[in-house]
Amino acid sequence: MTIDNAAELHTTWAARFNAKDLDGMVALAEPGSVFVPQPGVVVEGEAVRLESRSTERPVPAIPR
Repeated sequence: MTIDNAAELHTTWAARFNAKDLDGMVALAEPGSVFVPQPGVVVEGEAVRLESRSTERPVPAIPR
């Protein structure tokens, strides 16, 4: 599923993050984009899937 309005990106991504919908999060990513799960850690490509499975996310994403 994609979004039609860039203004929806943060809330859509946060909802998928909080729902642990990895496929939904990856579907929003552009080729070459990266995920920064914590300061100093940059993950890209298929490694995003591996990182998300190996790291607990105790804090929900809340867009502002």
